[in-house]
Amino acid sequence: MSINSKWKEEIVQYEVVIPGRAQYVIFKLRGLELGCLNLYAPNRVTKRINFWAQLYDVLPSLENWCVAGDFNMIENLKDRKGGCQVTIDGQELACWEGFCYKL
Repeated sequence: MSINSKWKEEIVQYEVVIPGRAQYVIFKLRGLELGCLNLYAPNRVTKRINFWAQLYDVLPSLENWCVAGDFNMIENLKDRKGGCQVTIDGQELACWEGFCYKL
């Protein structure tokens, strides 16, 4: 994640929470805290299940999050063209929904 120097004085907290996979920055802008999470989820379902659960455990509680990156999964088949036509379900869906709920 690259941040322009003019925004650095607005940073409240930053952390690499999963090396090579997830990092966040929390800004304070006009009294509002905004978390920006950049992630690169694993390709394998079993590893993603652990990834979502781990993120849930380590991210600070914050009201406003912006999440971007490569999720390596789809919730709905309409979101994908080509490749594997499998959506998330079961334990992965439960972990994903828990992560989204925390955000």
